[in-house]
Amino acid sequence: MGTDDDFRDAAKAVRDGKIKAKVSDEQKLELYALYKQATEGDCKTDKPGLFNLVEKEKWKAWKALEGMSERDAKKKYIRRVEKLNE
Repeated sequence: MGTDDDFRDAAKAVRDGKIKAKVSDEQKLELYALYKQATEGDCKTDKPGLFNLVEKEKWKAWKALEGMSERDAKKKYIRRVEKLNE
């Protein structure tokens, strides 16, 4: 299997809730950011407002990955999901 196929499988497992470990909020945030970087590249959206705390944290996590290639983001995402399924 190639990286793209493995990434699709990992994303499906996350989306369908088929992860063996309990996923913490911090891990969910990391997976979100890696997924966005892998599928959309660098964050180009405006920073959410002060009172939109959840979206602001998601934005910050994604923004922190700026410059990471989509391929590297996919590989990291796959590794994180594999680790959660150990």
